[in-house]
Amino acid sequence: MSMALSLDNAHALRRIRTLRLERAMLLAAGSRAAVDAAEAVVTQRSEEAQAIRGALDGLREAIGSTLAAELPRWVPLIFARQQRLAEQLARAEDKLLTACRRLDDARKALQHARVELAIAQRREQIADELARRARRRLEIERERKLEREAEPMSNAARSAR
Repeated sequence: MSMALSLDNAHALRRIRTLRLERAMLLAAGSRAAVDAAEAVVTQRSEEAQAIRGALDGLREAIGSTLAAELPRWVPLIFARQQRLAEQLARAEDKLLTACRRLDDARKALQHARVELAIAQRREQIADELARRARRRLEIERERKLEREAEPMSNAARSAR
């Protein structure tokens, strides 16, 4: 009877470990999705900052060439445009840095989730092995019991001859 209880406990442990493995797999998948999303945001923020840099460089180039002749008349507008682009660039770079930090955090979370997944997988393997051993012990106990019960019958049959 104690072996059956042990087998029940082994099966319960195995079920718990399987559920924890499933949870770890979900967390790892969620972490992978978070990294993918964070990478997409970093790419987008980088492209936005690059576009603003390009506009600012284009304005600076125009000041030195095509707008040079009319510079005195357009100085206030050009200066205002240059300031606006510089502010946009600063905000875009801040957003990019924030996105990079979030990506780093997401990657760390993914690494942690992968470690937890590996641990959960190993624990499930151990629980499976314990259940297999408990089942085998129960089978051996049953075989021994049958042998013990069969032994008096065979002794009785021999003495009857």
